[in-house]
Amino acid sequence: MDVKKIQSWLSGEKLRSEAFRKQYKLIALIAALLFIYILAGYNSMKQQRHLSDLKREVKIAKYEYLTISAELAEKTRQSKIHDLLQSQSSKLQENRKPIIQIRKH
Repeated sequence: MDVKKIQSWLSGEKLRSEAFRKQYKLIALIAALLFIYILAGYNSMKQQRHLSDLKREVKIAKYEYLTISAELAEKTRQSKIHDLLQSQSSKLQENRKPIIQIRKH
């Protein structure tokens, strides 16, 4: 490129030319669409980060649920309850008779 061509762009002389002035609406439209495209990209990245954070929170909640569920299953196991009642010398006794079920016909 010529030094004069570079100087004409830097000085703004090309922006004042007739051909450029006829196309200013098109250039403005392209600039607006480019701005919207970039904005949509940033919004998409923000949503992806939010989804990633939510997935991590769900995973943590799942592990907490499994831990609490396992602890509850351990505490409510019949042998544990029996041992606990015996250690506290409770008068409650284990039912040795089978449960009678009333069936609907």
